[in-house]
Amino acid sequence: MAFVHACPQRVVELSSRLEEPKVVQDCQSDADSEDVSSLVQEKFTRQHRLTTASQFKAVFDSSVRISSGTFVVLLKPNQDVDLSRLGLAIAKRFVERAVDRNLIRRYIRECFRKRYTRLPTMDIVFLLRKKPDDMGKQNLRNEIHDLWKRVEKRCNV
Repeated sequence: MAFVHACPQRVVELSSRLEEPKVVQDCQSDADSEDVSSLVQEKFTRQHRLTTASQFKAVFDSSVRISSGTFVVLLKPNQDVDLSRLGLAIAKRFVERAVDRNLIRRYIRECFRKRYTRLPTMDIVFLLRKKPDDMGKQNLRNEIHDLWKRVEKRCNV
């Protein structure tokens, strides 16, 4: 029995788990290949994250704050690394369900991934300040999107 697996680059037919995949149909056109190459450059790797407590502390101690009703964004110019880095602090006391916290994190990371090449080298921390009034996906996305616009404006992008 053959299984068909669709991925953004191509449609692949898998006869079994042991055999090599066979390309059945290529889904990309020449115009799409440029888009895919730009996506490869926009990965969110470990280098783009604030990972240690000392990195977070440096941002908390001296940073510019941009706030909305639910979130606070802390911005600090970064002299250590030639990359913009992102840190997230989504507290369990404000959003109890892990599914909802992860949804917020995923959307913030995705927005960062699409924008970090345009941003100057800085450390950015998103904090959840209070429990979201309306946990609707669209409302949260709009608020996060508006915050990112304000971050870009503040950075003169």
